[in-house]
Amino acid sequence: MKEYKNKWSKDKVIGFLIFACVYLVIHLYISPNFGDEIKLQGKLLKWNNDVFAYLHHRYFVWSSRSVLDFVMIYMSLIPGLVWKVLDFICIIGLYLLMSKYSKDRLALGLLLAAYPFMHMASAGWIATTTNYLWPFTVGVFCFFIYGKFIKDNFNIAFLPIYIIGLLYAVNSEIISVLFIVSIISYVLIEGIEKSKKNIIITIITILMPVLSIINIIVCPGNSLRTEKEIAKWMPEFPDLSIVDKLRLNICATIMHFTSIPNVLFVLFSFLLIVVISKKKLQYIVASVGTLVISLVITAYYFITEIVKKHNLNYINPNVNVEPGSPEYLLQWSICFAGVLYLLLVIYCLIVIFKDKKELSIVLVSYFGGGGRKICFNFFSNLYVLRNQDLLLSIHGYDLYNGQADI
Repeated sequence: MKEYKNKWSKDKVIGFLIFACVYLVIHLYISPNFGDEIKLQGKLLKWNNDVFAYLHHRYFVWSSRSVLDFVMIYMSLIPGLVWKVLDFICIIGLYLLMSKYSKDRLALGLLLAAYPFMHMASAGWIATTTNYLWPFTVGVFCFFIYGKFIKDNFNIAFLPIYIIGLLYAVNSEIISVLFIVSIISYVLIEGIEKSKKNIIITIITILMPVLSIINIIVCPGNSLRTEKEIAKWMPEFPDLSIVDKLRLNICATIMHFTSIPNVLFVLFSFLLIVVISKKKLQYIVASVGTLVISLVITAYYFITEIVKKHNLNYINPNVNVEPGSPEYLLQWSICFAGVLYLLLVIYCLIVIFKDKKELSIVLVSYFGGGGRKICFNFFSNLYVLRNQDLLLSIHGYDLYNGQADI
């Protein structure tokens, strides 16, 4: 992936300051005093505040994210101000790392500032950020360091820091998968010969996420948690056919973006039109198609749910819908529209990015969050994965706009 050595011109400084000020205000306002971090404090008391004993128990009954949970637990025990400072540093670090791969720092800063940060409160501020935002940022950092190692531009003394960061990042299942895909793509694009210069680094970088995925698969806690959540949220799930899961899966994803109007979702299509009109006007129909689909479905739910029913909650597809009913046909219509939207987006990105390096990193990051949601929904249930899984998709979208010469 190409790095851009952009100078800090006036507009780029302004973009960064706007971005930093937005998140500074957010972190001054929010208070990490609810959600899973509060529940964790109560559970720790039952284990006499023995963190390692509790993590051992948690691995067998709930989650394979022992490394992430370790950080989450200690963040929940210290003053909230410490978490606020570290989280703000993490966000600034994410911007600086992503700016290494972006042509337009102003656009990147503004788009990152537009990210609906309330998503990071879905399970509590500390719990959600330490499980999604922090490993994502550390993962981007490790990817950056890996590129430096391969190009012989980094002191090998930093290897222990790299391994610790990688151990933390790949404890997240989505980062594990993305790292494997990203590194393999990087090696194939940059050339196998170049990667042989530091073959040990490449082996470590691929081996660690592979071992993490194996751990995720064999972890007894993950299986038990899936069973409990299926029983709680969707007991019908085991009886659904593959076709039903596919239909409901795509519908749930599209409805998440449209049942409550999502500015970024619609803005993405507008920006596709702008970029393609500057590059190849003859391909503008595809980008207009994404805008039409996003606007039509958003308008439908705005009228039927918000205006008529005054419902401001996310809508999920009815699992028990009768075949042949109007709602059943509506679900299939949304499903086909979602597939068409996805194909049009992929086509537009291929048109925009002729550089294979840029195209690969944008596709991997853009579809990372949504891809994880779709895959997991086939093995868990439609309601387990929520806003935080869209983090990677939105930041992939930020990368795209930062690179595409808007």
